[in-house]
Amino acid sequence: MAGQPKFHGRTKYRLIAVTLSLILVYRLFHGELTHRIAENERQLAESRIFITNSIPFAKEYQYTRRRDDCRCHDSEKGGEINMKIIALDDEELALEGLMDAIRKAAPDAELEGFSYAEDVLEFIKDHTCDVAFLDVEMVGLNGVALAEQLKICNPDINIIFATGFSCYREAAFDLHASGYLMKPITEAKVKKELENLRRPVPKQRRIRVRCFGNFEVWLDGAPMKFKYD
Repeated sequence: MAGQPKFHGRTKYRLIAVTLSLILVYRLFHGELTHRIAENERQLAESRIFITNSIPFAKEYQYTRRRDDCRCHDSEKGGEINMKIIALDDEELALEGLMDAIRKAAPDAELEGFSYAEDVLEFIKDHTCDVAFLDVEMVGLNGVALAEQLKICNPDINIIFATGFSCYREAAFDLHASGYLMKPITEAKVKKELENLRRPVPKQRRIRVRCFGNFEVWLDGAPMKFKYD
């Protein structure tokens, strides 16, 4: 026919081979692209389900205090979550006085008492904490070094030093501590610090997700652990 190109011999077969190759490449590319889109949608759906199920609306937590048999519960009341506080002092009488002042200043708070810094580090791995009242001069790990590690585990934690020494104020300032109390600790002193926290405690707990770099999720300021099959 006039006006239509004519192909003969090897040229015709080459064109057929090129056409088939293009079709094959297109199908492979399209199939891989479709698979990746489906996989991304599946992972996104799983993430949404996980985050939705992780929000604690009416969940209760039970904590066991170290070194004794005292148990306290953290429960949601009226849609709000109580403040979580830990207290540390290696002297038994000083710890009892500190915890008594905290209970009077914040009767609804969930309080944990410790005599050893190592127990605090172990506790914080699996539990969240809003405020930490720490003695400074102790046998073994001192309060300043402990505070540094607590800030790594939970950057939003409010550190309040409760000590009989004033020489650690500069270290507390460098750590951006929320407060610095001199012994003896009283209800009035504790209440004033809790009303003026550097990082106020939200009434509703929140989930924080980091997607860039390592994928990490924090629930109420505590890192969540994932299990992979």
